[in-house]
Amino acid sequence: AALAVFFWLPPAASGQDLPPATQSLPRVDVSGMSGWLSHHSRDEGVDSDDWNNRWHGGAQFGHYWTEHLKTELEVGLTSEGESWAVYPVYVSGRPGDLRFTNEARRYRDVTASVGQRWQFFRNQWVHPFVGGGIDANHARVRREFHTFSPGDATPPQITRFEERRWHAAIHGVAGVKVYFTTRSFVRFDGRIASGQDGQRVVWRVGLGRDF
Repeated sequence: AALAVFFWLPPAASGQDLPPATQSLPRVDVSGMSGWLSHHSRDEGVDSDDWNNRWHGGAQFGHYWTEHLKTELEVGLTSEGESWAVYPVYVSGRPGDLRFTNEARRYRDVTASVGQRWQFFRNQWVHPFVGGGIDANHARVRREFHTFSPGDATPPQITRFEERRWHAAIHGVAGVKVYFTTRSFVRFDGRIASGQDGQRVVWRVGLGRDF
């Protein structure tokens, strides 16, 4: 607890009360964030819910090249979210032998990202920013299939297996850093990524500090 207080409180030197215009520019910043992610996988089946929703957490490290331009590295992870789809299956190729398969997919992600950020204004308490970059995403997908015939009381045939997928995506982000001391801030952002495994949209809030 004492370490956390030391990290977030401004330094005890006389410069702590100086306005932002007199402060030296930061070289790096770090932040931790938490939010809600919505993932649209892909449109499949005759009926489906292709969006799954889950908690997202991430940590960012940024290096300032100028007072406005920053390179940011991020690592993030999610809880598990579920989507589903229903497919018709013709067992012998004849319409009269129709069955249906109900598939449930459960996703969990770990993502590493790198991107460029452009931070507006200089020496202000509120710093809007925009940016873009690339993601490397590792998804664990648990899939469960229930195959049944309409009107048949026989229990459905159940098949389960797990996939691990690697894919790349591009992302865009926009947000704002709101300072409550000369070095510590609250960060709000919205982020969208699009790649081989669909689209991911996340809204986040967190705490950070300049160094």
